[in-house]
Amino acid sequence: MIPGLDGLRAIAFLFVLGVHTDYFLFGWTGVLLFFVLSGFLITDILLRMKETLA
Repeated sequence: MIPGLDGLRAIAFLFVLGVHTDYFLFGWTGVLLFFVLSGFLITDILLRMKETLA
């Protein structure tokens, strides 16, 4: 796990939350960032599990 990326994912979540409260107009970038980082982190976890099981 990369702690910095988890923090960045949390910031992306706050952007999304801001959009739902009409606080940010650019919160859609948070949605994209959240999904890209989540996909990267999940792939990292799966590759590590594959190495452990192999």
